[in-house]
Amino acid sequence: MPFAMTQASLEEQEDREEELLTEYTEAGEEFRYRDRLLHNSYYLLIVGSIFLSGNLIQSHTSGDTQFAIVQLLLGGLALVFIGAVILTHFIQRRSANAVRFRAAAYIEGAHEEFPERPLGIPYWVIGHNCRFDEQEGLVKSGTFWEELRTRPTELYSAKTVALTCIWGGAILVALSSGLIII
Repeated sequence: MPFAMTQASLEEQEDREEELLTEYTEAGEEFRYRDRLLHNSYYLLIVGSIFLSGNLIQSHTSGDTQFAIVQLLLGGLALVFIGAVILTHFIQRRSANAVRFRAAAYIEGAHEEFPERPLGIPYWVIGHNCRFDEQEGLVKSGTFWEELRTRPTELYSAKTVALTCIWGGAILVALSSGLIII
């Protein structure tokens, strides 16, 4: 009888490890997908900035200041939008990496107890709102608005680019709105 229980627990352990491998693979695919979206957002930011700068220079040299101010307003709004997209992809990419890291840590034997499985996964993990902490494992990270208020941990990161776009765009909108009123 003890052998049957051991055999059943071994099969259960193998099933759990297979689920973790599947989770690791899916989280890796999600990470790569979000990384590609981040890179595409960077290209959109560069192309949009060049286009806006060219149009602003052309409007200023032709003497059409009202059109230049409207373009500045629209450019600021576009910067805020692109920054929000970049920050959203950053949060989701970090969350996918955390899920992948947790699965890899268990499979490699770094953690003794088995992590929660699909039906037991909290909503914030499924909703791409987590990060991996060395001591606590998967931890709920801040919401979009909380992330907007915190400083990036790395100088050169997607979050730095996103915050620069959002706050720079907000400043452009405020300046151009002030110029329209005058």
